[in-house]
Amino acid sequence: MKTKEQLEQEFRSDLQDLLNKYGAELSAEDHFQGYPECGENVLMTVMIPEKFEENGECIQPYTEINLGRYQTAKDEEPTLKHNKDCELGDNWKDCPACKEHNLE
Repeated sequence: MKTKEQLEQEFRSDLQDLLNKYGAELSAEDHFQGYPECGENVLMTVMIPEKFEENGECIQPYTEINLGRYQTAKDEEPTLKHNKDCELGDNWKDCPACKEHNLE
């Protein structure tokens, strides 16, 4: 059995390989900074920069991928449930996380 440290190192290495493959960056940002909900809606985003050939032809477009608040293994069911007490109150349908996951 692998230790926690070995598993973390392996995961980080695999994640770094994936980021390197696309020249991507992974970030997590609070989208409600300065509001009472600060820290409650941290979303993960992958940014893949555009790439060009020497002749100026774009071979990879700039792409941002919003991963939302969580990401699970493909064969697992998401555990996030919307309870209408979203950070946005009555405006919960405007919440990017709720819209992204079609939670109602």
